[in-house]
Amino acid sequence: MAKSAGDRIVEGLTELLAGFSELEEMLEDDYGASSDDEELSSAVVNELVSALDTVIDTEDYTPAYIASVVSALSEALEDVAPDIFDMEEDELEDELIDDDLAYDDDEEYFDD
Repeated sequence: MAKSAGDRIVEGLTELLAGFSELEEMLEDDYGASSDDEELSSAVVNELVSALDTVIDTEDYTPAYIASVVSALSEALEDVAPDIFDMEEDELEDELIDDDLAYDDDEEYFDD
């Protein structure tokens, strides 16, 4: 059975978030720093620049198209959790950690 566009987006977002989490963990191990460290943040951005360059160079997506997707995601997130956009930075960091969800310990969560 063919997957719907919505199903593919859910899978893609799940993969993106899992990959981002793995990247943060890897860089935290490499830098020995927490996620609020400026050097770590810069390393994350550099990895994302590299990933975007690769996608732009190898796929049929333009930076403008990627920006429109990010913008739509931002609008959708604001609909889902509008108060996140009103939070101060330290409140947002506290919100990023969800102790009720143990994705790192649940390998099956990411398996199909």
